[in-house]
Amino acid sequence: IAKLDDVPMAVPRGRYEIELFGAFLKLHGKTYDYKVMYSSVVNLYVLPKPDQYHVNVAVHLDPSIRQGATFYSFLLMQFPAEEELSVSVDLPDQVLREKYKGKLSKSVRGPSHEVIAQLLHGLTGKKINQPAPEFKAAGGAQAIRCALKADDGYLFGFDKAFLFVNKPTTLLPFDTLSAVEFKRVEKSAAGSAASKSFDMVVYRKSGESVTFSNIRRGEYSSLFHFLVAKKLRIKNIHKGASGLDLDNEVDAAEPDDLHMRRVKRDAEEAAALDDDDDDDDDDDDEESDEDFKAGDDSDVDEEYEEDDCSDDEEAAMKKSKGKKRGAPGKKAAGSGGEDESESESGEEDKPTKKAKASPKKKKAKAAKDPNAPKKPLTAFFAYSNDMRPTLKEEEPGLSVPEVGKALGERWKNEPAEVRAKYESAAAAAKTEYAAALKAYEAEKKAQFTHREDEDDDEEEEEEDAGSVVDDDDDE
Repeated sequence: IAKLDDVPMAVPRGRYEIELFGAFLKLHGKTYDYKVMYSSVVNLYVLPKPDQYHVNVAVHLDPSIRQGATFYSFLLMQFPAEEELSVSVDLPDQVLREKYKGKLSKSVRGPSHEVIAQLLHGLTGKKINQPAPEFKAAGGAQAIRCALKADDGYLFGFDKAFLFVNKPTTLLPFDTLSAVEFKRVEKSAAGSAASKSFDMVVYRKSGESVTFSNIRRGEYSSLFHFLVAKKLRIKNIHKGASGLDLDNEVDAAEPDDLHMRRVKRDAEEAAALDDDDDDDDDDDDEESDEDFKAGDDSDVDEEYEEDDCSDDEEAAMKKSKGKKRGAPGKKAAGSGGEDESESESGEEDKPTKKAKASPKKKKAKAAKDPNAPKKPLTAFFAYSNDMRPTLKEEEPGLSVPEVGKALGERWKNEPAEVRAKYESAAAAAKTEYAAALKAYEAEKKAQFTHREDEDDDEEEEEEDAGSVVDDDDDE
């Protein structure tokens, strides 16, 4: 029906040629090809990025498409916002009227993201979803920057779901959520460095949770109001509402908006409970201050007994006792035995410090023999060495782990004859290595035996020379 060339995609990553047919579409990439049935398309989403230079088009799939062990539940295309595209639809006018009922036209022209979305809408019959008008970031954008696990991305709010792009692309329908909880939003953290951002934990009814972290503090008010407008339950409502003027929110709401009034009531009740707990803590502190009197015997005095003093304090106490004994008169030199024995016993009483255990020495690695035969490559590593340059040319942006993963997927999907070629070569190399290793070990053993024989001959010569010297001495 239509064909699109060189379409940039974030999921799956790369540039693809897209062919649109009556019941399915095909993605042709430099490495992989995919076939997507229109019956597996659940929804279409148009996602304008906050940078205002790019727009994403997301296609939700169920069931997902698969490449090796990787499943893709979304197709995510990215277009420059100002890029124009014109596509001709190769269908008779009668088919366009009867089958597609005006959803498709003979020629579609406009911004690239709108053209793609309109074509998919006409072929699949699925609705094009735009971000909710009330979901706004602090700068007026329609997405909030945050992180999911270790990956940065953007969170979009729709009428019935949250959508995070792009890695991993995550959809959270509101009817599958049980509650939302804010982290690090209390007023007490206002002066700390952590107050520059906060986290939002979304709980699913299935028991799982998804945490969006590092959300800028300025996004908090609009995000809170969006959750309240969508009637999503907020777990820590009294902390979430801190810093917000709920009185004005209730006055501005419609008279029959019971949800907003309940939010205010729950927040006031939770805050009142916190105030009561703080008052109880203050009363306990005052009672403890009144009970304490300086000079009274208390449990604190019992902790400091004579046995608990430090070595320096004990030495000072013994020194002062010795001075008191020597004050009446000096003892004779021969009568100092008791003092010496006391000092010796005092030294024995002092605990001796344990010597630090010497660190264990690391065993030195044996040097490799350059003459030893090298182990051959396995079939997969030989295949990887051949295919790695080609893969880097096709997808230069891949990291080292991604290159390894892609090579593994390619190896799994290679035909049996290609794998057999590398496996037979690896088996032959392994046989050659075993023969070379056997010869190497035999040669090494022969050298060792020859060296032992030479040492034995040297010892015999030394013994003979020693016996001759002994005979001369006897003579």
